[in-house]
Amino acid sequence: MKKEKFEPPLDRFPFSRIGVSYFAEQAYCEKRVELWLRNPSSLVSVPAEIEQETPEAKLQEALAACGTEFHESMSRGAMSGPMSEIEEMLQAGQSLVLAESSFQGDYHDLPLIGQPDAICFEGQKASCVLEYKVTDSNQLQQSHRVQLLLYGYLLAQQNFNVDDLILICVLVPRRHDRWLEKLTPAKAQKFVETIHVEAESLIASQPSRKNWHCMDLKVNRDVRVNLRVFKYDPHRAVNELEFFTRYWRGERAAIPTTKASKCAICLYNRLNLCPVAQVPYDEPIQKHVM
Repeated sequence: MKKEKFEPPLDRFPFSRIGVSYFAEQAYCEKRVELWLRNPSSLVSVPAEIEQETPEAKLQEALAACGTEFHESMSRGAMSGPMSEIEEMLQAGQSLVLAESSFQGDYHDLPLIGQPDAICFEGQKASCVLEYKVTDSNQLQQSHRVQLLLYGYLLAQQNFNVDDLILICVLVPRRHDRWLEKLTPAKAQKFVETIHVEAESLIASQPSRKNWHCMDLKVNRDVRVNLRVFKYDPHRAVNELEFFTRYWRGERAAIPTTKASKCAICLYNRLNLCPVAQVPYDEPIQKHVM
Protein backbone atom coordinates (compact mmCIF):
# COMPACT_ATOMS: atom_id res chain seq x y z
CA MET A 1 0.00 0.00 0.00
CA LYS A 2 1.42 3.39 -1.00
CA LYS A 3 2.08 5.64 1.97
CA GLU A 4 0.28 8.98 1.84
CA LYS A 5 2.64 11.94 1.53
CA PHE A 6 2.84 13.99 4.73
CA GLU A 7 2.39 17.74 4.40
CA PRO A 8 4.00 19.76 7.22
CA PRO A 9 1.70 22.37 8.80
CA LEU A 10 4.01 25.14 7.55
CA ASP A 11 3.18 24.17 3.95
CA ARG A 12 -0.52 24.67 4.69
CA PHE A 13 -0.15 28.00 6.46
CA PRO A 14 -1.96 30.65 4.37
CA PHE A 15 0.57 33.47 4.88
CA SER A 16 4.22 33.95 3.98
CA ARG A 17 5.30 34.56 7.59
CA ILE A 18 3.98 33.07 10.81
CA GLY A 19 2.66 35.78 13.10
CA VAL A 20 3.58 35.72 16.76
CA SER A 21 -0.14 35.53 17.56
CA TYR A 22 -0.29 32.06 15.98
CA PHE A 23 2.36 30.82 18.41
CA ALA A 24 0.15 32.21 21.17
CA GLU A 25 -2.74 30.23 19.69
CA GLN A 26 -0.57 27.11 19.85
CA ALA A 27 0.07 27.78 23.53
CA TYR A 28 -3.69 27.98 24.06
CA CYS A 29 -4.47 24.76 22.16
CA GLU A 30 -2.31 23.44 19.35
CA LYS A 31 -5.01 21.01 18.25
CA ARG A 32 -7.30 23.95 17.54
CA VAL A 33 -4.61 25.44 15.29
CA GLU A 34 -4.40 22.15 13.41
CA LEU A 35 -8.18 22.10 12.92
CA TRP A 36 -8.10 25.72 11.74
CA LEU A 37 -5.38 24.92 9.17
CA ARG A 38 -7.70 22.45 7.43
CA ASN A 39 -10.01 25.32 6.45
CA PRO A 40 -8.58 28.71 7.59
CA SER A 41 -11.01 31.43 8.67
CA SER A 42 -10.49 34.98 9.91
CA LEU A 43 -10.15 33.86 13.53
CA VAL A 44 -8.50 30.67 14.73
CA SER A 45 -11.21 30.41 17.40
CA VAL A 46 -14.05 30.39 14.84
CA PRO A 47 -14.38 27.50 12.33
CA ALA A 48 -14.92 28.60 8.73
CA GLU A 49 -18.11 26.51 8.62
CA ILE A 50 -19.92 28.91 10.98
CA GLU A 51 -18.01 32.14 10.45
CA GLN A 52 -20.38 35.14 10.87
CA GLU A 53 -23.35 32.79 11.16
CA THR A 54 -24.10 31.31 14.59
CA PRO A 55 -24.61 33.36 17.78
CA GLU A 56 -21.52 31.75 19.31
CA ALA A 57 -19.38 32.66 16.31
CA LYS A 58 -20.72 36.21 16.22
CA LEU A 59 -19.93 36.60 19.91
CA GLN A 60 -16.31 35.54 19.40
CA GLU A 61 -16.04 37.90 16.44
CA ALA A 62 -17.53 40.75 18.48
CA LEU A 63 -15.03 40.15 21.29
CA ALA A 64 -12.17 40.16 18.78
CA ALA A 65 -13.49 43.38 17.25
CA CYS A 66 -13.61 44.97 20.71
CA GLY A 67 -9.95 44.10 21.22
CA THR A 68 -9.02 45.46 17.80
CA GLU A 69 -10.86 48.71 18.51
CA PHE A 70 -8.97 49.10 21.78
CA HIS A 71 -5.61 48.51 20.10
CA GLU A 72 -6.38 51.00 17.35
CA SER A 73 -7.54 53.62 19.84
CA MET A 74 -4.42 53.22 21.98
CA SER A 75 -2.19 53.75 18.93
CA ARG A 76 -3.40 57.37 18.72
CA GLY A 77 -0.83 58.48 21.28
CA ALA A 78 2.12 56.74 19.65
CA MET A 79 4.71 57.91 17.15
CA SER A 80 3.77 57.62 13.50
CA GLY A 81 5.49 58.32 10.22
CA PRO A 82 7.87 56.58 7.81
CA MET A 83 9.97 53.89 9.49
CA SER A 84 13.12 55.49 8.07
CA GLU A 85 12.41 58.69 10.03
CA ILE A 86 11.65 56.75 13.20
CA GLU A 87 14.91 54.80 12.89
CA GLU A 88 16.83 58.07 12.54
CA MET A 89 15.19 59.39 15.74
CA LEU A 90 16.08 56.21 17.63
CA GLN A 91 19.67 56.28 16.39
CA ALA A 92 19.88 59.86 17.62
CA GLY A 93 18.93 58.64 21.10
CA GLN A 94 15.39 59.98 21.29
CA SER A 95 12.74 58.34 23.47
CA LEU A 96 9.43 57.44 21.88
CA VAL A 97 6.54 54.98 21.84
CA LEU A 98 5.74 52.89 18.77
CA ALA A 99 2.37 51.23 18.34
CA GLU A 100 1.17 48.57 15.91
CA SER A 101 4.54 48.48 14.11
CA SER A 102 5.54 45.21 12.43
CA PHE A 103 8.88 43.50 13.01
CA GLN A 104 10.17 40.56 11.01
CA GLY A 105 12.71 37.90 11.82
CA ASP A 106 13.54 34.22 11.47
CA TYR A 107 14.06 31.22 13.63
CA HIS A 108 16.37 29.00 11.57
CA ASP A 109 14.36 28.62 8.33
CA LEU A 110 11.02 29.70 9.82
CA PRO A 111 9.94 33.25 8.76
CA LEU A 112 8.35 35.22 11.62
CA ILE A 113 6.47 38.49 11.99
CA GLY A 114 4.98 40.29 14.97
CA GLN A 115 3.12 43.50 15.71
CA PRO A 116 3.41 44.53 19.38
CA ASP A 117 0.66 46.75 20.69
CA ALA A 118 3.17 49.26 22.06
CA ILE A 119 6.94 49.49 22.51
CA CYS A 120 8.76 52.11 24.57
CA PHE A 121 12.20 52.99 23.24
CA GLU A 122 15.03 54.96 24.78
CA GLY A 123 17.12 55.41 21.69
CA GLN A 124 18.22 51.99 20.47
CA LYS A 125 17.22 50.41 23.76
CA ALA A 126 13.79 48.75 23.92
CA SER A 127 12.70 49.38 27.50
CA CYS A 128 9.26 47.74 27.51
CA VAL A 129 6.65 46.01 25.39
CA LEU A 130 2.94 46.30 26.17
CA GLU A 131 0.36 43.79 25.03
CA TYR A 132 -3.29 44.67 25.64
CA LYS A 133 -5.85 41.98 26.38
CA VAL A 134 -9.47 43.04 26.66
CA THR A 135 -10.69 40.50 29.18
CA ASP A 136 -12.37 40.19 32.55
CA SER A 137 -9.68 37.76 33.69
CA ASN A 138 -6.77 38.99 35.82
CA GLN A 139 -4.49 36.04 35.03
CA LEU A 140 -1.42 35.88 32.79
CA GLN A 141 -2.07 32.97 30.44
CA GLN A 142 0.74 30.94 28.90
CA SER A 143 -0.36 32.23 25.50
CA HIS A 144 0.19 35.81 26.70
CA ARG A 145 3.65 34.95 28.02
CA VAL A 146 4.67 33.27 24.76
CA GLN A 147 3.44 36.20 22.68
CA LEU A 148 5.42 38.76 24.70
CA LEU A 149 8.58 36.63 24.74
CA LEU A 150 8.53 36.30 20.97
CA TYR A 151 8.10 40.06 20.53
CA GLY A 152 11.30 40.43 22.53
CA TYR A 153 12.99 37.89 20.27
CA LEU A 154 12.02 39.86 17.15
CA LEU A 155 13.27 43.12 18.66
CA ALA A 156 16.61 41.45 19.39
CA GLN A 157 16.76 40.24 15.79
CA GLN A 158 16.40 43.86 14.68
CA ASN A 159 19.50 44.64 16.78
CA PHE A 160 17.69 46.65 19.44
CA ASN A 161 19.15 46.46 22.94
CA VAL A 162 16.84 44.14 24.93
CA ASP A 163 19.12 43.57 27.94
CA ASP A 164 16.62 45.16 30.35
CA LEU A 165 13.43 44.70 28.37
CA ILE A 166 10.26 44.59 30.47
CA LEU A 167 7.27 42.66 29.14
CA ILE A 168 3.85 43.87 30.29
CA CYS A 169 0.49 42.25 29.74
CA VAL A 170 -2.24 44.85 30.30
CA LEU A 171 -5.53 43.16 31.18
CA VAL A 172 -8.34 45.62 30.40
CA PRO A 173 -11.85 44.79 31.71
CA ARG A 174 -14.45 44.82 28.96
CA ARG A 175 -16.61 47.33 30.80
CA HIS A 176 -14.17 50.04 29.72
CA ASP A 177 -15.06 49.80 26.02
CA ARG A 178 -17.07 53.05 26.14
CA TRP A 179 -14.02 54.89 27.46
CA LEU A 180 -12.54 54.61 23.98
CA GLU A 181 -15.04 57.15 22.70
CA LYS A 182 -13.39 59.78 24.93
CA LEU A 183 -9.80 58.68 24.29
CA THR A 184 -7.56 61.42 22.88
CA PRO A 185 -3.93 61.01 21.69
CA ALA A 186 -2.74 62.73 24.87
CA LYS A 187 -4.73 60.36 27.09
CA ALA A 188 -3.49 57.33 25.13
CA GLN A 189 0.11 58.44 25.61
CA LYS A 190 -0.50 59.06 29.32
CA PHE A 191 -1.99 55.55 29.57
CA VAL A 192 1.24 53.99 28.27
CA GLU A 193 3.45 56.21 30.42
CA THR A 194 1.50 55.34 33.59
CA ILE A 195 1.80 51.63 32.93
CA HIS A 196 5.51 51.87 32.09
CA VAL A 197 6.29 53.78 35.28
CA GLU A 198 4.23 51.39 37.41
CA ALA A 199 5.97 48.34 35.93
CA GLU A 200 9.41 49.81 36.63
CA SER A 201 8.31 50.66 40.18
CA LEU A 202 7.10 47.09 40.77
CA ILE A 203 10.45 45.67 39.69
CA ALA A 204 12.48 48.21 41.68
CA SER A 205 10.55 47.42 44.87
CA GLN A 206 11.13 43.65 44.60
CA PRO A 207 14.06 43.10 42.21
CA SER A 208 14.62 39.44 43.20
CA ARG A 209 11.25 38.31 41.87
CA LYS A 210 10.69 36.84 38.40
CA ASN A 211 7.09 37.98 37.99
CA TRP A 212 5.24 41.02 39.20
CA HIS A 213 1.60 42.08 39.23
CA CYS A 214 -0.54 45.07 40.02
CA MET A 215 -4.27 44.64 40.38
CA ASP A 216 -6.76 47.44 39.82
CA LEU A 217 -4.26 50.06 38.68
CA LYS A 218 -5.95 53.41 38.11
CA VAL A 219 -4.85 54.77 34.71
CA ASN A 220 -7.69 57.24 34.25
CA ARG A 221 -10.45 58.69 36.38
CA ASP A 222 -12.84 55.99 35.14
CA VAL A 223 -10.45 53.23 34.09
CA ARG A 224 -8.63 50.58 36.11
CA VAL A 225 -6.55 47.74 34.65
CA ASN A 226 -4.58 44.72 35.87
CA LEU A 227 -0.89 44.31 35.07
CA ARG A 228 1.20 41.17 34.74
CA VAL A 229 4.90 41.94 34.35
CA PHE A 230 8.05 39.90 33.72
CA LYS A 231 11.47 40.43 32.16
CA TYR A 232 12.53 39.26 28.73
CA ASP A 233 14.53 36.04 28.86
CA PRO A 234 16.24 35.24 25.52
CA HIS A 235 16.84 31.61 26.49
CA ARG A 236 13.18 31.11 27.37
CA ALA A 237 12.15 32.72 24.07
CA VAL A 238 14.38 30.35 22.08
CA ASN A 239 13.10 27.35 24.03
CA GLU A 240 9.51 28.32 23.23
CA LEU A 241 10.36 28.81 19.56
CA GLU A 242 12.12 25.47 19.35
CA PHE A 243 9.16 23.67 20.91
CA PHE A 244 6.50 25.28 18.72
CA THR A 245 8.44 25.23 15.44
CA ARG A 246 8.81 21.47 15.70
CA TYR A 247 5.07 21.33 15.04
CA TRP A 248 5.29 23.65 12.02
CA ARG A 249 8.07 21.54 10.51
CA GLY A 250 5.99 18.40 11.00
CA GLU A 251 8.41 16.88 13.49
CA ARG A 252 5.66 16.16 16.02
CA ALA A 253 1.87 15.95 16.22
CA ALA A 254 -0.31 18.76 17.50
CA ILE A 255 -0.70 18.76 21.28
CA PRO A 256 -4.27 19.39 22.48
CA THR A 257 -5.12 21.35 25.62
CA THR A 258 -5.52 19.39 28.83
CA LYS A 259 -8.03 21.89 30.24
CA ALA A 260 -11.61 20.71 30.00
CA SER A 261 -12.80 24.31 30.48
CA LYS A 262 -11.29 25.22 27.09
CA CYS A 263 -12.94 22.27 25.36
CA ALA A 264 -16.30 23.23 26.86
CA ILE A 265 -16.30 26.54 24.97
CA CYS A 266 -14.45 25.48 21.80
CA LEU A 267 -16.50 25.95 18.64
CA TYR A 268 -14.65 23.11 16.88
CA ASN A 269 -15.91 20.88 19.66
CA ARG A 270 -19.40 22.28 19.14
CA LEU A 271 -19.25 21.08 15.52
CA ASN A 272 -17.80 17.70 16.55
CA LEU A 273 -14.63 18.46 14.56
CA CYS A 274 -12.22 17.70 17.39
CA PRO A 275 -11.55 14.00 18.03
CA VAL A 276 -9.78 14.59 21.35
CA ALA A 277 -12.14 16.94 23.19
CA GLN A 278 -12.08 16.27 26.92
CA VAL A 279 -15.72 17.20 27.55
CA PRO A 280 -18.76 17.95 25.35
CA TYR A 281 -19.42 21.50 24.25
CA ASP A 282 -21.71 22.85 26.93
CA GLU A 283 -21.04 26.46 27.77
CA PRO A 284 -23.73 29.18 27.91
CA ILE A 285 -22.91 32.08 25.58
CA GLN A 286 -22.87 34.65 28.36
CA LYS A 287 -19.91 32.95 30.03
CA HIS A 288 -17.56 33.42 27.08
CA VAL A 289 -14.58 35.65 27.78
CA MET A 290 -11.53 36.58 25.73
